Amino acid sequence: MQITLPAVFDNLSFLKDGSVKLKFESGELSSTDLMMLLGYRNTQGWLAFSPNKELKIPEEEANLDLKSPSELLRDALYVRFKEKNIVGTFQTYYNEKMEQIRQGVLKDVKK
Repeated sequence: MQITLPAVFDNLSFLKDGSVKLKFESGELSSTDLMMLLGYRNTQGWLAFSPNKELKIPEEEANLDLKSPSELLRDALYVRFKEKNIVGTFQTYYNEKMEQIRQGVLKDVKK
């Protein structure tokens, strides 16, 4: 289900991770539209804006990969580090694991 509203693009700001925060303003919304928007909170989707032109929405699903694969791997290693109560610093653990991964990749390449 989608919602279509008249809106004014107000501003944008850049976030630390390189993503962009967009700000739109609309007129007064009906309770139905408000409930629908609240239901979409923290949901990925497409945002289309056009100054009174016909819009074409992409067919594929929207996917905001807010973290790079290396950031996702670092997060996973941190969770593992905390859950296993590993002695030492996380940075040392991270460096060791990254080197193990690198060596594993190089080992496969050399075959």
